[in-house]
Amino acid sequence: MARGRFVAPAVVGIILEELLERDLACAPHVLAGLAVDLDAHAPTVREVVESLTPEQRHGHRPLPSPLPLVPSIARRFETVELESHDRQLLLALSVSLEDDLEPLLAFDGRSASEVAAAPVGDRLRVHAGRVRFVDARLSIWIRATSSAATTAVVHERLSTVFRARGDQVRANWHHARASLEGDPAAAPELIDIAGQLNDAGHPERALLLAREASDHATASDRDDARLVAGTSALAAGFVSEASAWLNALYSETSDPRRSRGLGALLVAQTLAQGAVPEIDPSSLRPETDEPEDWRHWTRASALVAVMCAERGDRREMRVWLDALREGAARTGTERELRDPAIALSWLIAGDRDVDEVAGSGPVSGGC
Repeated sequence: MARGRFVAPAVVGIILEELLERDLACAPHVLAGLAVDLDAHAPTVREVVESLTPEQRHGHRPLPSPLPLVPSIARRFETVELESHDRQLLLALSVSLEDDLEPLLAFDGRSASEVAAAPVGDRLRVHAGRVRFVDARLSIWIRATSSAATTAVVHERLSTVFRARGDQVRANWHHARASLEGDPAAAPELIDIAGQLNDAGHPERALLLAREASDHATASDRDDARLVAGTSALAAGFVSEASAWLNALYSETSDPRRSRGLGALLVAQTLAQGAVPEIDPSSLRPETDEPEDWRHWTRASALVAVMCAERGDRREMRVWLDALREGAARTGTERELRDPAIALSWLIAGDRDVDEVAGSGPVSGGC
């Protein structure tokens, strides 16, 4: 899954022009990623782009994983014949989260020199402890032409390898992927790891694990998975994906944890729709006296007030600032949240006729 390749911007520009001529608008960063994953093969890139939804083409939702087996990829490898041993090695590489060589050698049982000397070695690029496909499209083909049972066996073997190496993140990931049926016991660990990855600045990887956790989770674990998936998707820029996850969390449960996703939900909806949702903040007011619920509502009010200011909507900005004042009074966050949010909102709105406020603390952090 790791890329580690480079495609010249000129190549991306040429493909982008061809797509625009076919009325297939695609965000440049999405196209650049596809060019990397598809060895900048223009016909393949075009076919894959045609298979994507508009939200995926514009970067509002993640791309399918794996990418689809389009006709040009099927033709490219239709005559390929592989020994079972070699096929499993290629499949293991294609489903791995990273491209480090040692776990793949432990999985395969051969040394690096033995793999390089084997027929499969011509399809791999091994250097400095890393291993990649010579042709990145082979990863798509090998996954698409492998049965679910075979793929599950490979995942379970990889899980064993990583567990022996003390790598619980990848061990748990592969164990979950190996399950052909739901495995509720796998969900909590995946959710915890996804949250840590998101906090550490790896939102796309976090989203991958959170989505997997959701597939296995039941009851309250599913809500936790939705929360992490939604916030990770938002951090990664997948605004429609984030909105879907967080809306499910907020609309399908009355659990107090849903308040934790309120601010992110309103931000995601605003970015996805291009406008701040027309919602009365009092309709979202917490139904409990729990301080933490009120802190999340107050923080969400601050975020929405700032977004209204950015869009020049002073009337709605004032409505959300009133909600912010109410929440700050209940939570004692006047200086750390209310004051800086009010100052920032009026600064953006461009109006100097406001009361002076004093305070410190980030609008979006800690509350």
